[in-house]
Amino acid sequence: MARTQHNSWDREQRKIHSLLRIKAIDMLVLAMLSRRSMYAREMLRCLAAVTDNVLSYDKLHTPLLRLQRQGLICQTETPPDGYPSRVYFAITQTGQIRLAELVEEYRRFNCAVEKVLGLIQPE
Repeated sequence: MARTQHNSWDREQRKIHSLLRIKAIDMLVLAMLSRRSMYAREMLRCLAAVTDNVLSYDKLHTPLLRLQRQGLICQTETPPDGYPSRVYFAITQTGQIRLAELVEEYRRFNCAVEKVLGLIQPE
């Protein structure tokens, strides 16, 4: 019986972790694209550089597809002018609105966590 409760708890924790990670990645991609259009590898390098490699990912294929399906970003291909063509991504107006919502949600969540952590007595 206890093993079933433990497995259920683990599954629930994995779901919460996955949801937080998805929302965080979506927010970061939208934030980067709110500055300017970028291609995927450029976003990866920028994210790693800005965060001193604390936030670095191997690929953004899945988040980019998800954000496109939701209408939050769109893609354009640069014309071949001697360079290999690249697919650039840009944030849509709907994406700007969603970014503002995600940032507000993140800030409220982070503030609540900091309040709870403030209750912990330093050793």
